[in-house]
Amino acid sequence: MNKKTIYTLIAVCVLSIIGLQIFVLSQSSAAEKRAQTYLEAIKMQGEILYRDFKYSMINAGNLMENNRVYTDPNASFFLFDSINAPALMICVPESNQCSSCIDNAVNSVRDFFPDFSRNNRIILFSQISGSRLSSRVSRKHIYRCVSDSCNLGIINSEEQKPFYVVVHPDRRMSMFFIPDVLMPDLTKQYLNMIKEKYFIDGPPKH
Repeated sequence: MNKKTIYTLIAVCVLSIIGLQIFVLSQSSAAEKRAQTYLEAIKMQGEILYRDFKYSMINAGNLMENNRVYTDPNASFFLFDSINAPALMICVPESNQCSSCIDNAVNSVRDFFPDFSRNNRIILFSQISGSRLSSRVSRKHIYRCVSDSCNLGIINSEEQKPFYVVVHPDRRMSMFFIPDVLMPDLTKQYLNMIKEKYFIDGPPKH
């Protein structure tokens, strides 16, 4: 074997080794990126769980204000006159400017409950007027306060986001949750828990 052939083989081997190293590094870099993305998702999920747990603990056992409300402008009633079993309330704050957040909050519940429009234990509450909300929930009554200064008595610093809360006939609140567009699986887990606890085989006695 002449020197030229030997040098050629050495060059091929060196280039192959370099190519292999580049490939391994690129794979390692891709793996690091995937790991980083995964860790960021876990961190975000943890922050959301902590936030919802915090507000659930703060609001647990607190009494919701028994506001005078209406679904028809010509007839008003006290909110808890219409609640005789634990109900899931979807609250859309008046300050909410996020249309996709509203769609996510409403559609997530609608997907879980085929009888969403006619189920009177799923309450949609909002001070948003006009067609901005009603166009998204045709055939579903929207509860609104008669008074412009409506206070539900819920402690929540995330005031601009729609949220869920379970309300009981004795006005107690529980199971506070803010659905996040980026974390649909968490919302599904929450709604599944609510459905199993309060809606399957009828409402619980407590």
